[in-house]
Amino acid sequence: MKSIKNNSFLLLIVLVFLFACKEQSSSPILYNNPLLELSITLETANFIFHYSPGDYVLSEHQEAFGSWAISLLGVNIPKKIDYYKYKDYDQLRRIWRKTAVAWTDSGSFSIHHNLPWDNHECVHLLTNLIGRPPSFFNEGIAVALSTDPYNGDFEGRWYGMSVHYWGKRFKDEGTLIPLNDMLESSDFQGYEPGITYPESGSFVRFLIDTYGMGRMKSIFQTVNYGDSKEEIKQKFQSVYGFSIDQAEAEWLLFLDNY
Repeated sequence: MKSIKNNSFLLLIVLVFLFACKEQSSSPILYNNPLLELSITLETANFIFHYSPGDYVLSEHQEAFGSWAISLLGVNIPKKIDYYKYKDYDQLRRIWRKTAVAWTDSGSFSIHHNLPWDNHECVHLLTNLIGRPPSFFNEGIAVALSTDPYNGDFEGRWYGMSVHYWGKRFKDEGTLIPLNDMLESSDFQGYEPGITYPESGSFVRFLIDTYGMGRMKSIFQTVNYGDSKEEIKQKFQSVYGFSIDQAEAEWLLFLDNY
């Protein structure tokens, strides 16, 4: 994995976001049967929440985000989203024996999380209805659309700060990764997520705000997860009418003036 300078604290909080700690419970009594513990059900227009007695969800918060994202992306959901809310990482790991701290399941159209509401995973679930492009765009849009419509905040954020704050910070520090080096999924995953996630989020949000959601949806419909760098560049050019190198130059100029 390639190293970054002066971002140890950022990397720490990102690793907390991306990976679970070592399992502390050795008795997964209810393995793969979360509904026995998550016995409370609450239903809204677009979600069905499942959580434990004594726990809670922010259903209005989640519904506000879900309604906004569904409208923005222009998708028709096949059913209400099942939101499985766990008390903490330990309950989630004990039930599922998974190291992930949160995930989506497109087959059951569900979200599994220990937070009372979520935007990032919800975006993944909804964009999977459009297509699955390389990680750069897939994670980029999830960060770019990490907003809070319930509180009237439509800025894409990463750990509370605008995605463009991170883009400009990395550019000024000299740690911004050239897009050409992380277009392929395997390349993207080879860098520190503390940079790739907010950086791709800034670039994708710039494209959406500048050229519209329609073209970004076309990227999801035409660029595939395993495409080569050359294929990604060709398909980007066909969708936007200019090269991704030109788009990167425009984005970098935007960051200079942000």
